[in-house]
Amino acid sequence: MMDLSLKNVLPLHIPPVAELPQNEKVVIYGAGVVGRDYHRMMELMCPDRIAGWVDRQWESLQKEGLAVEPVRKLTEWDYDRIVIAVLFEDSATQIRGDLASMGIEKDKIFWQPPRTVMD
Repeated sequence: MMDLSLKNVLPLHIPPVAELPQNEKVVIYGAGVVGRDYHRMMELMCPDRIAGWVDRQWESLQKEGLAVEPVRKLTEWDYDRIVIAVLFEDSATQIRGDLASMGIEKDKIFWQPPRTVMD
């Protein structure tokens, strides 16, 4: 029987780039399943729009070979929007609160329930 598992090859979650102004530079927040899919798809579709990629677990993710940086870098980088790349709304709400406590403007933060290529 052939293994049809392509989850490590093909992204399943579609980044919400169509919902954002075309010229915006975005930082992807999150490097779990959704964040990896967003990053992979944006690298293929619109790499010039990626301003960075952050996650709280950046150290272990870098050891896996991912170009993820610490969340504190958000205070140093130039970007238009942070796209929260998590599956659940309660996680996104927690991240929004963390970002607000860092002084990041509310209108720079974007999250929507992730869409998949099968939706």
